Amino acid sequence: VRSQQELLYNQLMFRNLADQVFGRISFPLWQRAVLFSLAYFGCAEAGSYLSASGGTYVSFWLPAGLFVAVLLMNPTRDWLVLSLSALPANLAFDYFHDAKPNIFVILLFYFANVLQSVLGAWLVRRFVAEKPALASLKEFVGLIFLSGVFSTMLGAVIGAATLVAFGMSHSFVQSWKVWWGSCVMAVLIFTPFILTWIPRPDVRWRYLDSPQKKTEAFLLFAGLCGFLWYVMFRDNGIMSYHKAYAIPLLLWAGLRFGAHGATAASLFISAGMAFFTVQFYCGLTRELVMSGEYVFTMQGLLAMVNLVAMIPAIVLGERDRTMLKLRDSENRFRSLTEAAFEGVSISENGKILDMNDQALKMFGYERAEMIGKEIVSLVAPGSREVVSEAVRAGHEATYEHRLLRKDGTSFYAEARARMVRVGGRTLRMTALRDISERKRAEELSNSQREVLEMIATGRPLAETLDTLLRMIEAQSPEMLCSILLLDADGIHLRHGAAPSLPAEFSKAIDGSAIGLCAGSCGAAAFRREPVFVADIATDPLWTDYKQFALPHGLHACWSTPIFDAQKNVLGTFAIYYRETALPDEVHRQLIEMATHTAAVCIGKHRAEVEREEAVSREQQARAQYTFQLIASQEAERKRIAAELHDSMGQNLLLIKNLAQLAARAQEPAQVYEQVNSISHLVTQCIAEARQISRELHPHQLDHLGLKRALELMFENAAQASAIKFEWKLEDADQIFSAEAAMNLYRIVQESLNNILKHSQARNVRVQLERDVREVVLRIADDGCGFAPTAGNSGMGLKNINERVAMLGGKLKMDSAPGAGTRLEVTIPFASESA
Repeated sequence: VRSQQELLYNQLMFRNLADQVFGRISFPLWQRAVLFSLAYFGCAEAGSYLSASGGTYVSFWLPAGLFVAVLLMNPTRDWLVLSLSALPANLAFDYFHDAKPNIFVILLFYFANVLQSVLGAWLVRRFVAEKPALASLKEFVGLIFLSGVFSTMLGAVIGAATLVAFGMSHSFVQSWKVWWGSCVMAVLIFTPFILTWIPRPDVRWRYLDSPQKKTEAFLLFAGLCGFLWYVMFRDNGIMSYHKAYAIPLLLWAGLRFGAHGATAASLFISAGMAFFTVQFYCGLTRELVMSGEYVFTMQGLLAMVNLVAMIPAIVLGERDRTMLKLRDSENRFRSLTEAAFEGVSISENGKILDMNDQALKMFGYERAEMIGKEIVSLVAPGSREVVSEAVRAGHEATYEHRLLRKDGTSFYAEARARMVRVGGRTLRMTALRDISERKRAEELSNSQREVLEMIATGRPLAETLDTLLRMIEAQSPEMLCSILLLDADGIHLRHGAAPSLPAEFSKAIDGSAIGLCAGSCGAAAFRREPVFVADIATDPLWTDYKQFALPHGLHACWSTPIFDAQKNVLGTFAIYYRETALPDEVHRQLIEMATHTAAVCIGKHRAEVEREEAVSREQQARAQYTFQLIASQEAERKRIAAELHDSMGQNLLLIKNLAQLAARAQEPAQVYEQVNSISHLVTQCIAEARQISRELHPHQLDHLGLKRALELMFENAAQASAIKFEWKLEDADQIFSAEAAMNLYRIVQESLNNILKHSQARNVRVQLERDVREVVLRIADDGCGFAPTAGNSGMGLKNINERVAMLGGKLKMDSAPGAGTRLEVTIPFASESA
């Protein structure tokens, strides 16, 4: 151990060095201005490596943090010169990084940076400290909120407005968020590092005054490097679920090396994560990094890193200073510990000597009742072994355990113990922090994750809702939870889940109608807003239902409607209480979480049911179409058979008879006459056979091409009817395969058949157009038209629809009674080729 004289000598030596650099014998102002300009440019260059190449997002903009720190370390009278010295750095950086720099944009950016930095530094000096050293939470919080959160808002407004005004951004809000967030992070991460490390070198090196401390510092640095390597290269980067592994390292840095260790560790992790994310895309795709989607996740993570490291370090530093002052007198110790944010106790040989007011409030004891108590008597049975061993061995460690209040209830606490020598006595100083809320949130989060996994894996709705409600009820044994589902009629509520409510009560309200005075749930579903009833016995909403609730000891009911994404009511979530009461903040958080999770569960279940119904309807429609298609084919076969039998069959029979007569004829003239009749009938049979063949398959399509085949179809239709046909066809013969051309031919044929049979039209116009990507067929008539509905579509229209689908095209039908019919078919080349 160094002697007191050696420590005093080292402190004086470091103070003299600090005075030469930053104190009374500091550098001249012009030298400080030059150094600041160079440092500003260097930080801007470093910041460019923390943003994606070609992107506009950066997790924290280092120059913003540097600017505030430099102003706070220098007299106010020097701020003008220092601010002007940042202009060359701004100009140089923008000209190096912008192919077409705009001087007006650069000046506006510079003005925004100066304004937010000067305003932030002035507010800190005015309301927090003249020269903040981050020795207290007040200084730290004041710096963050005044220089970081508040003053940067104004700079962000100017920066975002400039970006929008000069066409560099399309969203003022998005640009404002990016500017503001990156500057806040810089003040949160970089400013504390500068203020901690530069002005106080005597304190800085005090943490490395022994080989043990140097070894510990090396191990800490190795741990931080290992954490970065694992999370960024072996896991999912900033999206990793193991980011919490950094917490012990950050606490180690803050608790063992104070604010210096905390700021260095947080800056190292922050810069490392940002660099590896944007330069190597660790854990993210290049597209996500370039889009900037990661930046807000990154900033949230960096804020957590800094706060986890800094707050314990500052609190511990305050506590250490308090403990040093306790050596003077016990009264002074008490007055200082009362100002601490944590509960503090002093014990000796396992017995309580004193506690501050915060600790007494935690346990619910008076000071006189607490003094002399055994420490283990305040510990829950499950944690006594750990605490007893820590007290016996004098461990100086941070650990979590469950403690007992005077009323018998328990709570989770985090303890940080330290052994000190006071007047020849070894005392145990313990700082306690109530972490019950954090533990409750962790348990709730784990339970919610379990429910979401059940939803994702498709577990039954009733089972999932039952698990959700049991999870909520576990947070408070006085609560009984229920979920009612709104029926398809939108009027009645049906039982969904209620694992702890009496079965008689659930049965009594099952199927009840919603309304203004239909209990808490019925009113909540009807009003579409939460309904909290403190006393079921007296509230008019429960006039018709209280006889079901009161016999079971249900005296309060808080109900909230459950909405889907379209704000449709899916049901209600309710908490029943056995005492008259209204929900507190914890209850409201539980209600919000349960309602949101239930909405996800019910919405997914209904979507699956609707999807199954849609598949069933489609299958039925396909089956019906197939049935109609088969019936149509059979009818067509019957028609062809009838024609073959009635017409062609009769002609062939006549030919047979005439041939027999010719064979028996005695006169040449009679033979000649019979042969001529046979020839005539054979010609007629051939014509009929060709007609039937053409109806079955248009051979002119194979020999003449699509365009000419269509023209012949229109010519024949015009000759066979009184309708005037007009057509304009572009050549599309080389576009379609034989099968595709046949489908298009049949589409036109079916359309003309419908027109000839049903339209009563006088004029018909047909167009076939093509461009580089698609062919468009338009057929329009001035006939009687019809009202297109699902029920009046015959086989003709269904066949057209099917053939268009086979071609990968789109069909549009426009018709109305008395207004004719217009059909448009669009067929893309790519779809037909595929």
